[in-house]
Order: sequence, then C-alpha cells, then structure tokens
Amino acid sequence: MTVCGYHPRMSAGIEEFAEGLIQAVAEKAGREGRSLPSQMAVECDEIFILKSFLLKELEKLPQLSPEARRIEAFLAIVLMAQVMMPYDASTPVTADSFGELVRSHAHALGESVKAYEEAFEDAPKDLPSLEKLRQAYQAVFGAPGDRRGLRLAS
Repeated sequence: MTVCGYHPRMSAGIEEFAEGLIQAVAEKAGREGRSLPSQMAVECDEIFILKSFLLKELEKLPQLSPEARRIEAFLAIVLMAQVMMPYDASTPVTADSFGELVRSHAHALGESVKAYEEAFEDAPKDLPSLEKLRQAYQAVFGAPGDRRGLRLAS
C-alpha cells in the first residue's frame, strides 16, 4: 500500500481469502444443519460482536505493543470478512449467488487497493504525505458522502 507498493499477488491473496470464506460458511452451515442464509446471518452477527469486542480490547492496550499489533492484525481479517459477507435479509441467497457476491466483493476490494496505490504514487512527489494520502483517498473513494469507489453489492 502507500509504504510498500502494490503487487497483483495482493489482490490474489484477497480473492483466495474469499474462496476460503465461501467454503467455510457453506461447510459450517452443513455441520450446523442451517440454511446458507441462516448461517450467513449467524456469521454476520458474530463478526459484528467480535469486531466490537476487539475494538474495546484495543483501547485498553498501549499502541504498537505486541499484543495490540496481534489484535489489530486479527481485526483486519475480521473486517475483511465483514466486507465480503453479502448478508441482506431481504435478498434470497443461494450457494451460487453467495459465492458470486463474496467473489465480487473481494475483486472490488483488490481493485480499490490497486487504485489507491496508483493514485498515491501518481501524486506529485513534493506533496506532504498527508496531502498525498488525502488525494489518493479522494481519487478512489471520492469526497466525504460521495458514493464512488469500493462498490459492494448487498
């Protein structure tokens, strides 16, 4: 990203994570005797609770401590899973559509990482870092309230 550049293997890793997410949710639904939409609802609830818990735990720790870094790394994975989960109770979900949505979310995320890095690297070299970050952010995600950038289907 802004400190390490972009490589296509980054997007491939995100997409590989998505494939694991698809399989894990489907297998867990089978083990638990739940429909896929029911299992997705459980997973979304658990992710929300876990995210809230981890954020509260982080507040208790010194920044950059080894324990805080481990929790931040785990939180990043939790957030990535949350972004990829297409749960919308009003939309019927099949095994095929679930996989398609997770894959499309993973692809959009990978493309956003790539676009952000390109925008950051294309900014004038003499700009202060914070301004380069802001410009890259706006190039990919738009101004606050703008609806462009990372688009995820529900």
